[in-house]
Amino acid sequence: MAGKEIKQELEGLKERVAVLESKMEGEQQTISRSMDLSTFVQEFGPSNHSERATAIAYYLEAYKDQETFTVKDIRTGYEQCRFSPPANMSDALASCEDKGWVMRKGKDGQTTIRQLTKSGIEKVEEVLDNES
Repeated sequence: MAGKEIKQELEGLKERVAVLESKMEGEQQTISRSMDLSTFVQEFGPSNHSERATAIAYYLEAYKDQETFTVKDIRTGYEQCRFSPPANMSDALASCEDKGWVMRKGKDGQTTIRQLTKSGIEKVEEVLDNES
């Protein structure tokens, strides 16, 4: 790995450790493993594709223990929720990256692997906490 990639990986790991530590300290809400994706996203109440994709990615991580995701995973989430997908899902995820909610983790062949950032996790949890 090049120096820049190592630094990005280290920053991502730092963010993940901080999230895990806060969960251990009980700062985050307890997650019910029985909620389905459609109900979760409906409770989150996204107003655009960036928010929908981020909520789906959060659900995959928090409820399905899937720490990384692909465009295909998010597209499948849209189908399960019966949302009309964006014309270009990669552009929607790029918008999530621009907002700092998602980061690239690498590639599996031609497929880009992504992961939520601490900011992305906080965005979803902030909205959910305000709904409570």
